[in-house]
Amino acid sequence: MAVAILRNARLKQMDQRAVDAMLSAEDRITRISRLHRRFYDVSASGDGLEMVLRETLDEVFRGLPVEVRLQIDTQGPLSVDQLTAITLFVNEAATNALKHVFSKGLGSHFEVSLTKPEAARLRLTIRDDGPGIDLKKPEGFAPREEERTRSLGMSIMRAFATQLGGSLQMANAPGVVLTVEFPPP
Repeated sequence: MAVAILRNARLKQMDQRAVDAMLSAEDRITRISRLHRRFYDVSASGDGLEMVLRETLDEVFRGLPVEVRLQIDTQGPLSVDQLTAITLFVNEAATNALKHVFSKGLGSHFEVSLTKPEAARLRLTIRDDGPGIDLKKPEGFAPREEERTRSLGMSIMRAFATQLGGSLQMANAPGVVLTVEFPPP
């Protein structure tokens, strides 16, 4: 329903920036809808998460020569809320990498790992082999359209990290490295 409303509004829009923003919103809503359908078919175990992440990343990177590596070792089941937040976080990170790295031919590797380094913490790490990001920019500062879109993606990922009970850490090593540590269920 939301996609249909956006599509109708987009068809009446003359401003190309508004059209692009609406297309981006349509794409996000469609992906989230597909992910929610998958959650009904998958248990909240590490194996289920790996399957959902593989399907999600295959869809995001469809048609591009991106090598995806997954390492899921949670040493136990995850809650459905964690499964949802992790998958949507990874989807957003992959979408950002697609826009800023892979569609420009600036990288070819995307890696996701979810491990349990200690009894009271899980660690989600996502990395690509692109040029990295400017970590010195003040939070929310995004003068150009491309940077505003990236800021939206970062805001979305921060929200999912908070939902998991953690916070988003970013680094360049080379490429972008995103890390969230959070408590197990």
